[in-house]
This record gives sequence, C-alpha cells and structure tokens, in this order.
Amino acid sequence: QFIDDTLEFMSASSTSSSDRPLWLLLQEHSGQYATLEDCLSKSSLDRAIDIAAPVEIMDGVFVPSVVEDAFFVSRRAVERASSTFNSQALITLANRIAEAWGIDGGIYKALTDDAGSDHRSKNVQTLQETQVNEIQSKSAAEKDDFAAAFLDAIDDDIGDVQVQRRNMQGHHREDKNPARLGLRERILLNSLCSLNGIASASSASNALSGLFNSIIEGRSHTTSEEEPTKRAEITILEFARDELKAHSKAYDLLLREKSSRTVERWCGQLSNDENQKRNWLNDTGLCIPIVQRYIRNHLYVLDAHGCNELEKDETLNANLIDPLKHSDLVREVLSGRCEPRVSLEIAKAIASEITTIFFAEIVEREKPFSDWGALVLSKQIRLLETFLCSLLVKDSDDADHVDDGTNVISTAPIISSFGKMTQVCAVLQLEKPSDWSAMRYMVGNCCDQNIEIDAIRKVMYQRVDFSKDTVDKVCRNLAQPKDK
Repeated sequence: QFIDDTLEFMSASSTSSSDRPLWLLLQEHSGQYATLEDCLSKSSLDRAIDIAAPVEIMDGVFVPSVVEDAFFVSRRAVERASSTFNSQALITLANRIAEAWGIDGGIYKALTDDAGSDHRSKNVQTLQETQVNEIQSKSAAEKDDFAAAFLDAIDDDIGDVQVQRRNMQGHHREDKNPARLGLRERILLNSLCSLNGIASASSASNALSGLFNSIIEGRSHTTSEEEPTKRAEITILEFARDELKAHSKAYDLLLREKSSRTVERWCGQLSNDENQKRNWLNDTGLCIPIVQRYIRNHLYVLDAHGCNELEKDETLNANLIDPLKHSDLVREVLSGRCEPRVSLEIAKAIASEITTIFFAEIVEREKPFSDWGALVLSKQIRLLETFLCSLLVKDSDDADHVDDGTNVISTAPIISSFGKMTQVCAVLQLEKPSDWSAMRYMVGNCCDQNIEIDAIRKVMYQRVDFSKDTVDKVCRNLAQPKDK
C-alpha cells in the first residue's frame, strides 16, 4: 500500500529528475510484488490439484478438495492484491485466475478426469496431514518474526484461512469410512463426488466473477475518463469477470453431460432388444429398463373396472415408483449425498428417459387406448412427476433444523420435462378429436415441449373409439394458420 500510494502521488505531481531514481525503484518493487503474488497463486493452485481428495462440505455431501482449495486461494489472492492497490498485481491475478478456471485450465481438467473423487485415494491422508502441519506450523511461529507479522497484517481483514477452510470442508463421516465401502458403493459415491465438485466449481466461478464485479464498481466511482491507465485496468478486470461468468456456464454444461452419463450407467438405458427382457429384473438398480418393460407390457384398453384396479396407488407404486426407489443412484440422492443442482440434473435426466419411454410406446409402437386407459396413463405421469420432484425437496426431522433457503431448487424444470406427455394425456382424454381445437391453446405452453401436428395425429390414432377419417380432418384444420 505504501509503495503504490507513493507511486500514485509521484505520478500525480511533477516528478523532478532528482526523484526519478526513487520512482524507478518503487516501480521495480511494485513489479516484484506482482510477480511474487502470481507465482504464489500458481503454485498454490497446482498444489491444490496435486493433493485433491474428497472432503465433506455438508452432512453427507462430498466434493473434490481441489474446488474448495482453488476457490479459497483465488479469492484470497484477489482480495489481498486489491487491498494493496497494486494494479499490476491485480491485473496479473485476474488473467491467472480466469485461465485456471477455464476449460483449458487445470481445475476443469481435474474435474473432467474425476481427480480428487476417489474415497480411497492416498491424497485423503496427505490432505489431512497437510492441514495438521499447517496449523501446527502457524502456532509455533515466533510472534516477532517479521515475515509472519507481515503476512498476518495483510490477511487480517480476510480472517483465519484454516478456520474458514475447515468450516467449508467439514470432517469425514465415520459411517462412510473408505475402508468399509464396497466396490460398487465406492464407485457410485466417487461419481457423485465428481458431480458435486462440478456444481461447486460453477458456483465458485460465479462467486469470483461477482468479486471482480465489486472491485470494478468500487474503482469505477473513483476513476475519471482522463485516467487512461485506470480505465485500461478496469477493462481487463471486466474481461476476467465475463470470462469467469462464461466458465460457470461451461461447468453447468459439463454437469448436465456427466449427470446424463451417470443416470445411464446406474439406472440403465432404453433398449429395443426384446431378448433383454429376461435380464431386466436381475438387477433392480437398473430402473429405466424395468419401467420400460412395464409400460411395454401394460394394456390401456380398459373398462371402468380395469381402470379402478390399475390406478390404485399400491399398484402404481409397485410397478413404477419402487423400481426408482430401489435404484442405487436414486437412493443416494434421496439420502442427501448430492448438492441440490446435482439432484436437479439427475432428476431431469431420469425424467427425460421416462418421457421418451412413454412417448415411444404410444407413438412409435402404436399402443391402443380407451378413454379409461387414458385416465390411468395420466395418473402414471403425475405420479412419476411428483416422485422426481420429491428428489429436490429435502425434509428434515431435526427440530433444530433451519432452512436458510440455500438448498431450494425449483421443480419447474422437472415439470417442463413432462410437458410433452402432459399434452399426450390431454389428447388421449378427449371426448372427440375436434375438442382439441379448443384445448390446444391451454395445454403445452412450453414451446420446446409442444408436440407437432403429425405426432398429435398419431396419438389420436391410438384411441380405439376415434375414427381415422375424423382425426385426419381435425389435424388438417389444426395445420391451417389461425385466423387473425
């Protein structure tokens, strides 16, 4: 602060030739600090990747330590450089941090490679020993040590790093001791740890972007248009802010892709192979094929008595909900092993698979329906939608539990995923095909989930009491542009 304040004063005043050596010396020291800060940040980020291991940030929720450590190092460095008013250091760190969190940076690559997600990694012990050694070293430091006093003074406004880090990371749970984990459970928990890390990285990138934004706002108020150097600094900081915002979206995309692959691995995938039917029930964890088999073998040409039997809650739960509950992946989500956004992406992936099953069986395989069968289908869809939404709502039996709103995730994406099937149910429950002309503007307001005219025709064909000629006539009228 002293060096940069002096430099700013000397730059604002008329520097005489006799003061020139001092000005150059101060510039050199300022550049040395910026270089030192950059090297410290780089080595700390590299170290965070090297010792990555699962850490518990909330009860039962593990993430790779690289995310927590990298965010901590990045924020600490930026706040320290900002507090010293050293523009060169702040600009250098902005570029370093934006690069580290980018898709070509070490943090993104570590999460892509599932680094730090293995609960039996040797780094688990290394990380714990490192934390203990750092705490002991700090306690044993001499109070009159100039370096220790200097660093304490710089970090005084930031707070105790180790205390914050322990609060963020928590402690390893005894009931999830890696030594007691079976291979299947360990692989699944490793996958969830990786997904949690990606979600945390997205939040961390957003938080760092917000940190740079607050610095920009503070400096913009004290910078005039006549100060080109300060304006250039703000421009670079704005670039780093926008880059980090873009990196957050890249992590969101990675989370979506890896969640889909996780669902495919642990819940199964759709199959058109009839010979696989005999194997579907051998592994109750693969819930998607079980649901597909049930829908494929289910009859929807029903009378009132058949409808009453099939729409009973115990019947629907046994055939649709229980296979999902028995899935290893869904069971871990229900037990609170995932961050809220991870639970959302997993629920969306399962919803996508289920709606694909229903839509393919009705439209492509031409499953016939009666009006009573359409009622059963509607209840099946509502039941599945409600269950998947429940994955995002965590109840607590703890009387001392306080919901601070941080884990609240909207169920709107799940409801939207079922938008197409909601329209299918509405079509199948029509009393006559022409009724759709009046209802089509009230059902399926989500543009990306609206079904096409050709699909509406195929769905109507499945009603055994609808005439194909009548359906074709109605669909021709639907295809015509609406009168203004």
